Amino acid sequence: TAALDALLAEGKFDAADEHFRTAIALSDQAPDHLCAGAVFLDHRRHAQAGVALVRARELDPDDPGVYVLLGALALEQDRKAEAGRWYEDGLARAPDHEELKSRLRALREKP
Repeated sequence: TAALDALLAEGKFDAADEHFRTAIALSDQAPDHLCAGAVFLDHRRHAQAGVALVRARELDPDDPGVYVLLGALALEQDRKAEAGRWYEDGLARAPDHEELKSRLRALREKP
């Protein structure tokens, strides 16, 4: 993901997309998709983040980190109700996950 992050930081979006597709072709693992989703999200590449995070969820639906990032992606796109659903879905799988609880609480406290 360091290479992906560097390409995005340099504004080389097509090269970043190609790097991601190549890496995933070699290793279709949930942690790889989760990391790529986080990097894409950090660089506000929402479409690519969504693709990576949805695939991470398909591969490992019990990873609470997936729901944290899917909620964050929804919030960045001003979809608060969707973000809340992602946090709730994550808490249904990991009820003691502090970050999910904190994000859901903060979301509910905002007007």
